[in-house]
Amino acid sequence: VADLGADLDRYLQGKPVLARAYRPWERAWKFVYRNRTAAVASVAVAASLITGIVLAARSARHAAQEQQKAAADRQRAAISARQAEDQQQKAATARNMADNRFQSEVDDLAHVLSDLQAMHGLPGNDAARRGGLEKALKSLEQLMKEAPGDQRVRFLHANAWQQLGHIDSRDTGGPDNTKRGIELLKKAKAEYEKLRSEERRVGKE
Repeated sequence: VADLGADLDRYLQGKPVLARAYRPWERAWKFVYRNRTAAVASVAVAASLITGIVLAARSARHAAQEQQKAAADRQRAAISARQAEDQQQKAATARNMADNRFQSEVDDLAHVLSDLQAMHGLPGNDAARRGGLEKALKSLEQLMKEAPGDQRVRFLHANAWQQLGHIDSRDTGGPDNTKRGIELLKKAKAEYEKLRSEERRVGKE
């Protein structure tokens, strides 16, 4: 009877009774039931810790992803910068080559015109000079399309007009040639005057 009373008291207190064997989980449940406040507090603390761990892990993973993205962006930016630098170097090389070619052609035409000018007055050379000058004019016109404002090319162009104008203006082949020669001389004179005017304007500045 005493054991029965003790078990009854234990049952009312939520404790395991001695008359039967309890499984571990039943004992744990009764312990939690008897200490509900502490159990709830423990669960809350555990949940808070787990939440904190999860959030910290997510934050760390997000930070790592951001770092990887930033590193990838820096790498792409570096590659783009190198590519842009390479393109600039290629463009500069191409410009230098084009400038060298241009200047070489101008130098060649200057020598040709000088040689043709040296032939002036020699008998029987007008036909040869005319052919050379007409070819030079075509080349100079092409160069003027490439560099419309180049003063040296414009000067050589005017010089070719002038030489061809002198040949045609005294040509005995007919009035058309003479008229063409006079027009070429006028064009050459106008271009020379324009060039001198530009030089004076630049000198004043």
